[in-house]
Amino acid sequence: MTDITEEQFAAVQALPPAERYAYFLRYVTESEELWTLRNAEDFVMYSDENGRELVPVWPHRRFAEACADSAWDETVAFKIDLDRWLAAWTPGLETEGRLVAVFPLANDQGVIVSPEQLAADLEKLP
Repeated sequence: MTDITEEQFAAVQALPPAERYAYFLRYVTESEELWTLRNAEDFVMYSDENGRELVPVWPHRRFAEACADSAWDETVAFKIDLDRWLAAWTPGLETEGRLVAVFPLANDQGVIVSPEQLAADLEKLP
């Protein structure tokens, strides 16, 4: 997928969580990739206020890197092919009882969904 402009970056970051989720779905199905963060040891995860483990994902490297700078020091953006996400990550996260934080920002946890729901929403789009 192509780079996004400063204007697109700012406009998408300003969207409310539900609209960022819809953007994520469209962008990921078109680009066939999504992004998370990892450090030297493992992928980033965090817990919400209910103690649920969350795996954050973004539609583009730039959004992931913005959170790496503000929320998670010493992490790098990591690309996951959509097919790999659906085939390996989704069942793995389901088995581990983890949820997905779709498009979180430094001041907003994004939309929290089950791996199954995210896979279903991604597969609905052409």
